[in-house]
Amino acid sequence: MNPRERPTKFLLAGLQMLVQLYLRLRCYLNGLTPSFPALNLTWPGVCPAKTPPGKNPVSRAWLQCALNSPMAFYGFIFAAALHHNHLHGGQIPDQKSGILQLSYQTQAIKLINAMLRSTDNNTPPSDDLLVSILILAAHGQKQNLDPPLTPAHPQSPLAKAQNLDFYGTLSFIPAHLAALYILVEQKGGLDKIEVYGLADTLALFVFPSFWSTPAH
Repeated sequence: MNPRERPTKFLLAGLQMLVQLYLRLRCYLNGLTPSFPALNLTWPGVCPAKTPPGKNPVSRAWLQCALNSPMAFYGFIFAAALHHNHLHGGQIPDQKSGILQLSYQTQAIKLINAMLRSTDNNTPPSDDLLVSILILAAHGQKQNLDPPLTPAHPQSPLAKAQNLDFYGTLSFIPAHLAALYILVEQKGGLDKIEVYGLADTLALFVFPSFWSTPAH
């Protein structure tokens, strides 16, 4: 992005926030409840608030997938390896770590392919399979971002919230997104998914990205 375009982008974002505040104020003055489905309904299903430490239902459900399914386990380990790289400045610390990371990814893909080959077209895909593919889809290559400008203000305390600084640099993998869309359709829709937070995650993050790719 051209540096001259950045102020315009930030101005538009600020105007969008002002519009939302204006709409909320209008609703308040008229005794109405503002409705923002993505914020009020979908987001709490992805990141439920006010949960005691160790009792987050999303974390518990997805961890159970990793314990029950080898393909989900290797997917999570692969994602953890990328997080480890991020903590080392975005670089693979050493050759051994790089080989292990590649082996985790390869094993996850191998097990996913084996599951797909053994699943009948008339049999709804398992939630473990969806979780496994989603993990690979969300951990694509790092995007080539413009170098950051000299900050005019201190870094926002939200800059690293929910791992934004990590996932904000990654791109979704279109092939995995297309597979997720087909499998969810084969399963009967998002409302057939049982793993806590998975349907909301797909609706909020994945499918909008799928439809925004050039092929769709």
